Amino acid sequence: MELKFKSIQDDKPIIKDILLSEEHSTAVFDARKKLLLILKMEELFDQIIESHLSFKKELYASALMISGYSRPSHIVTHEIRSKLNRIVFNTLNLSKLYLDKHHYEYKDKNTSKIQTTKCFAMEVTNIEDIQSRVKTHKNEVSKDNEKYKLGCSLRNIAQHSTLPIGEFDKDMNTINGNDGLTVNIHFNLPIEKKQLKRKVPLVY
Repeated sequence: MELKFKSIQDDKPIIKDILLSEEHSTAVFDARKKLLLILKMEELFDQIIESHLSFKKELYASALMISGYSRPSHIVTHEIRSKLNRIVFNTLNLSKLYLDKHHYEYKDKNTSKIQTTKCFAMEVTNIEDIQSRVKTHKNEVSKDNEKYKLGCSLRNIAQHSTLPIGEFDKDMNTINGNDGLTVNIHFNLPIEKKQLKRKVPLVY
């Protein structure tokens, strides 16, 4: 196999050819494959962060907009809920996809026995026991981490029950102090706690 490298020397492009053995060629292709896997995972993680930031941006924008209404119309409130729900739904599903790519067990629908397992760390490292270590860590998180439980429950509610944001309310008060008039606005997005209590009893 022959590799071509292009570089710039004295403002002129230079192409160098490097002849690789079959062993080195295989190693190069294997390294490239692993780098692409890591890149795709990083891109997915970036999507989650961007979606979360979009939610915060839309949340703050909605809070500022709604503060200008004494009684917002149904159309205004509907548009706010719709935008926020789309972003939350997207964030929850991207997060689930990210977790599943790290470790996911495909089971037979009839017997519930595990047929195959997908593990990102195993694909990248080829370390024999890494798959069982990832599974153990995943089980510990799903058992002990309340934020993880809350995220899973929110996604289940959004997928199988109702949209996560069904209503919202605002609370505004003014304080006339020495530094002038201060306006405090609280923008609340209540979520159906009864459904969460059944799924995440430790959160509340």
